[in-house]
Amino acid sequence: MFIIIAGAGIVGRSMTKILSENHDVVVIDPDYDSCEKISTKYGAVAIQGDATKIATLRDAGIEKCDYAIGVMGEDSKNLLFALLSKDHGVNEIFVRMRDPEYRHAYQLAGATNIGHMVAMMVNKFVLDIENPDIRSVAPSAGERRKSALLLSVRPLQSQVCQSRISQAARSFLQTSSSPECSIPKRMSSSCREGRRS
Repeated sequence: MFIIIAGAGIVGRSMTKILSENHDVVVIDPDYDSCEKISTKYGAVAIQGDATKIATLRDAGIEKCDYAIGVMGEDSKNLLFALLSKDHGVNEIFVRMRDPEYRHAYQLAGATNIGHMVAMMVNKFVLDIENPDIRSVAPSAGERRKSALLLSVRPLQSQVCQSRISQAARSFLQTSSSPECSIPKRMSSSCREGRRS
């Protein structure tokens, strides 16, 4: 995949570190030192410039871009980046949203994935407080980009601790005495039909 990331702050650098291992990544940032760090540390192409300028986006290769990711510090800049990316035919446009009042504008501008950092953090903290038995749902080591998930529960001696969600679901179905099942359809077709395997 060919990916353009607008913004070389913490989020942009972190994404570049992971994505540049398997994809062609171009990062755009106005700060020379940030571009130099991206280029030397991760081997990604870094362009010192303004990602809200058409000429800079063309230099970055926007016409062949599969994913455009706007993670600059201001919603107004990410919004313009999304709009220009859409105008250049990019189908997958991801943006970081700081102020939720921008959500509708991002949708109008063509953003296909809107990440609200505050909402993600609040949701994680609330989940940890209200469901203390669920420790984490995270990519498994070595399979991060294959969407393999682990379910970690307390107590650590639990039968499903450190299991993949599909394994935990099967274990639940095998040990559950309830005829009803609350596992989503796409996780278990036998669950949908009321069978336990």
